[in-house]
Amino acid sequence: MRTLLLLAFALFASAAATAQSHLKWTFATKSLGDNKYELLLTATLDEGYCTYSQVQESADGPLPTEIEFTKGSHYQLIEKAVERGDLLEIDDPVFGMRVRKFKHAVVFAQQVVLLDKSKPITGTVAAMVCNDDMCFPPVSVDFSFLLK
Repeated sequence: MRTLLLLAFALFASAAATAQSHLKWTFATKSLGDNKYELLLTATLDEGYCTYSQVQESADGPLPTEIEFTKGSHYQLIEKAVERGDLLEIDDPVFGMRVRKFKHAVVFAQQVVLLDKSKPITGTVAAMVCNDDMCFPPVSVDFSFLLK
């Protein structure tokens, strides 16, 4: 039983590492004035791979990209993150439904009001990566923005 669990963990870790190698995250900020900022979470994908929108038609399809911010009194989120990129809305034969996905790159832009500049805004972003043959388990990446 122990060997089976170790094997399962190794396979999952390998799949997660493979998925991560096809999706790279970069993080940047843009000042909008009056203590407002835009947090930019950019996903860049290898050729032939895609990741998915935060919004899907059904929970029966691909896992949507999820951005989770660590709660804190030092900032306030302004609405939900906006997606910028070439959004493809297609009838996907793999999932048997209409899906919303991005190839090449997508920017998730979250506006915030900063109330205390001494503390970072932190969280995680999790995204699923697929190609035409297979999908990999979602991989979570931590982020931290220290705004000055």
